Amino acid sequence: AFRKSLDLTNATFGRLSLAEAEIGRLILDDTTATEIDFSGDQIGHLVTGQRPLPPISTAQGWRVGLLEGRRGSPGTGVRAEVRPSSRPLDCNEVTEWLDQAKGPPGSDAHGFSQQPWKAIAQAFVDLGQPEDARRLRFRASHRATRAVSPVARLPRWLYGATVGYGYYPGLVVFWLVGLYVVALSAASLAAFAPTRPRETAGDDEVIPW
Repeated sequence: AFRKSLDLTNATFGRLSLAEAEIGRLILDDTTATEIDFSGDQIGHLVTGQRPLPPISTAQGWRVGLLEGRRGSPGTGVRAEVRPSSRPLDCNEVTEWLDQAKGPPGSDAHGFSQQPWKAIAQAFVDLGQPEDARRLRFRASHRATRAVSPVARLPRWLYGATVGYGYYPGLVVFWLVGLYVVALSAASLAAFAPTRPRETAGDDEVIPW
């Protein structure tokens, strides 16, 4: 288990397993690997530099404290490489990265776990980006809906469509406004519909009494 910093800058691997590791500071900067197993990891700081990031095989059970971008370093000496500054991962990058991960061990082809997503969402909260955290949790719930059976999918789909799985309760207002407009339109059409047909005789109009 690593308890200090693990710098994988410019490193190249086949399949890399970091399962159950305790890493104070993990640096992924221009890191190449077939896939990385992050299952059960405890990562204090996840520092990301040059993208793309190595594919994830699984991240079930991991914990991530803070997301950081790499700070630029001017380097010293003839062969020193200048490392440019980079920003932390954003919500879209995390989504693309976690979409590569497989489900928990023993799950079927459609297995999906929200835990890795919620772990990063909490890191967004700690970073002061609650909106990114909420968006990531919503996306995790949406993917969990796609992974369940068709019978269980319908109520989850309705839950997502009406209140955004609890993360966007304001959606229900749009549904209520839409229903109100439909009801008002139907009532207006009914009010203007003629109740009795007009009777005519030749060119003269006859008004029934």
